[in-house]
Amino acid sequence: MYTNNIKHLIDFCLQCLDGLNIKARQELWQAQILQLYISCFQHESIRDLCWRAVLLVLNHTIQHACVLFREKYVYEVEAVVRSVIHCHVNQALAAAPAPPPAAP
Repeated sequence: MYTNNIKHLIDFCLQCLDGLNIKARQELWQAQILQLYISCFQHESIRDLCWRAVLLVLNHTIQHACVLFREKYVYEVEAVVRSVIHCHVNQALAAAPAPPPAAP
């Protein structure tokens, strides 16, 4: 899903996922990391629910790191939308039936 166009996603991983143990960090897929990044920037009324829909672990260390991350970085919503559209288009193309063979 992720197309490497979010400038601060590595910073997000280093800062906001530091509250996870190493095994849990290593088991995350790029799509899950992107979903957690999106969750980090949601309205506070749903932020924790969004995070826990992707990853059950949400401790004080992660919450505090996310606060600091949001203060420092702007949400790269355009890059997120491009990644999601890219994924959707690629999945649609992969699922499309092959065209019939050309007539001789």
